[in-house]
Parts: sequence; C-alpha cells; structure tokens
Amino acid sequence: MLRVLTPGGARVASGLWGRAAWCAHKHVRSVGNTEIRKGEGDERDGTDKTHGSADIDEVHKFSRLSGEWWNPHGTFGALQTMNSVRVRYLVEHLPHYTDGWTGGVPGDAKPLEGLQMLDVGSGGGIFAEPLARLGAQVLGVDASEECVTAARMHAEEDPFLDETLAYRHATAEDLVAEGQAFDAVLASEIIEHVRDPAEFLKSCAQLVKPGGCLFVSTISRTLKSLALACVAAERILRLVPPGTHEWGKFITPVELILMLEDVGLNTQDIQGVAYNPLLRRWSFVDDKDINYMLLAKKEMEQA
Repeated sequence: MLRVLTPGGARVASGLWGRAAWCAHKHVRSVGNTEIRKGEGDERDGTDKTHGSADIDEVHKFSRLSGEWWNPHGTFGALQTMNSVRVRYLVEHLPHYTDGWTGGVPGDAKPLEGLQMLDVGSGGGIFAEPLARLGAQVLGVDASEECVTAARMHAEEDPFLDETLAYRHATAEDLVAEGQAFDAVLASEIIEHVRDPAEFLKSCAQLVKPGGCLFVSTISRTLKSLALACVAAERILRLVPPGTHEWGKFITPVELILMLEDVGLNTQDIQGVAYNPLLRRWSFVDDKDINYMLLAKKEMEQA
C-alpha cells in the first residue's frame, strides 16, 4: 500500500544545525538495545563473521576511499551536501510516521530527540553525525573496518557527540542476530552497493521496531540515471571515481516499494531529489528518475 504525501511539515528554523551541535558530554552511549562505551562494540573485529548481504568487493572499494569521507572537495563531496535534503526530510517526516514517539518537533534545537536510529552502511559518518547533533541516539554500522575507524576519528573531534553517537564494525545481519531494534533504520545510498538487496531489506526490516520506519535513499535504474549518474558523474564531471556505481544494481521506485511490502513495510512517502553540480546543491524535485528517497513503516503489532 502506497500513501504518497507531499512534504508539508514545519520548515526547519534557520541555524538549526549549528545550535543542535551542543550536546551534553558523557562517556557512555546507549543506542538501540546496547550500551556502548569508548573502544567497545567491535564484535566483528578480528573474527571470521560473515559479511551478510554486503558485497565484499564493494567493501574493499570503500575501504580504499576511507580517507576521503570528510574532504568537501573529494570523492564524497556531493554526498556530504546531500545532508541538506536527507536530514531535512527526516526531520519533517519522522514525527508523522513514528508511532509512540513523543520527542522533539521540527523547529526545536533537537527535533530528533528521543529517537533511537541505526545508520546501516554509515561509511565515514557524514549522515550519522548531523542526526546525532539533532538529538537522536545514533548507531552507525559498516562492513568496512577502515570506514568505521575514519568515522570514529572524526567524531572524536567533537566531544559533544559522545552522548549520542556510536559506531561498530558490523553488518545489519549481525545486529539482527543480536535481537537489536530501532525506531528508525537508515539505508542511505547503500542498497545499490549490496550483494543481495532483498536479503538486505529483510534484515533492515527486522531491525525496525513495530511502529518505526525505514528510510531509504538510492538511484533509480533508468536511461536518465545511466547518462547522468554513471556516465556524466563518473566519466565527465568526475564527481565520484569511475566504477563507483553499477547501473544494473540500481532499483526503481516501484521495485523498491514491492520489495518493502514483501518484508512487511508499507511505503508512506516517496520524494525525488536532484543535484546541481554547478551550485553543489541538492533540492527536492518531482522527478524520481535518478535520485529518490522514501520512508516505509512497520505497522504496530495487533493485540
């Protein structure tokens, strides 16, 4: 079942992101069902655990780029600026679709306060950090140990993140095996890089609490995305290294909605976004032929 609503929540107040950075400093972080202290929570490190739905070649590819995550003019520069739309989207939509959440509201300094969030494929932490600054308790997990190290090193520059942000070298499947569950699970710009998208979404769905949401942002498989997201972005504009994306792995909105239904999630909202390489700016658009994001909900269990 698809219920498409236009983004119409209260607009984020000017300067919100900067004000939200001031969090109390503590040494213990509790995210999901786990309490994580500095230097702990790396059960995958040094073991032979499976990579689950992760594609080992993709893991190695992003491991080699782990030093680029926070370079605004580097490989992930466009992804950094994507926070202007994906963070805003979550702030405006999660309050409407997350059952039982009585935390912050759009316009507050910490509009995500009270939410437990999981960022799957968190990379260097460029999505997890701003969400933690907005009050959410965020756990970032990645199959690349190098990316997790990069994320931790950057987070350590801001001691105020210590209360709300933690990272683990793990996969979604690892957390499912542990019985973890979160108010919101984020799969941003990752499903096109996994080995088995259906299995990946199944794991993500299992990690969503009843009444919670899964956020997905990805690229649609169209001729337009082949021309712009692959050829132009990689070969002409060099926004990302050649070979970053495989067009055949892109998933159309209809395909994704049906896959989500198969794992018990109902899509609540879907939104197209577009990148202007000249202005280095993202914006919301009606067109979903290239980049799009959606929010899917796991309904509350019936008594």
